[in-house]
Amino acid sequence: MSKQKHFILLRGLTRESRHWGDFPKLLQEHYPESKIILLDLPGAGTLYKERAPLTVEKMVTRLRKEINEHLLEKNNINFIGVSLGGMVAMKWAEMFPQDLKKIILINSSAGAIVPFWKRLSPGAVVTLVHSLMNPKNQHKIIFDRVCRKTENKEHLTDLWQKIHSENPVSIQNAHRQILAAARFKLKNTLPIKGLVLTSKEDGLVNNECSIELARHLNFPLEMHPWAGHELPDDDPEWVITKIIEFVN
Repeated sequence: MSKQKHFILLRGLTRESRHWGDFPKLLQEHYPESKIILLDLPGAGTLYKERAPLTVEKMVTRLRKEINEHLLEKNNINFIGVSLGGMVAMKWAEMFPQDLKKIILINSSAGAIVPFWKRLSPGAVVTLVHSLMNPKNQHKIIFDRVCRKTENKEHLTDLWQKIHSENPVSIQNAHRQILAAARFKLKNTLPIKGLVLTSKEDGLVNNECSIELARHLNFPLEMHPWAGHELPDDDPEWVITKIIEFVN
């Protein structure tokens, strides 16, 4: 039991646990005895009625309350975070390194390492404004910015629309999450091991962010040759293969 590997999964800005799609199921198939813990950022998912904190540190404090203390004491948890979820993973490792075994950062970033305009591309801001002005097509517009596997488009945009209708993220909470992400800085290395995964065709966050993050933290880096920002949606099998190689 002490050698079991458990996983926390956390998505990024305005996303929630259902945005993982089949990824948790696929991961569970490789680790049938492990706990797969799906967290939602405050202001999204099951916590969409909460006011999103303005700092990543406060997000960590809030989300840590969702984890069973007995499980935290085992030090067998691997934290997989996408984008803002990766920032939460880094801050968690900084604040409570005893909780985690390893962290996997997917298309994430940190201030004081790369400039903000690379952490959120100008084109991404245009896409966000365009999507807000076109609510009927907003998920298709966002898909074209964050994904590259076009055969997934209808399935994913239908799923995203369903999620949005059931647990809508308010504009205020979206702004607060963006501000928390913009404020996030990482000045020091981390006391645990980690892996950085990034996408060559990320249209939301410049992959130089991941390259510099891996260099700063002295973490290994793996780059997917064609995927977009939502790497677990574009190629979940590739992501899981890299995770297995790293955590085993």
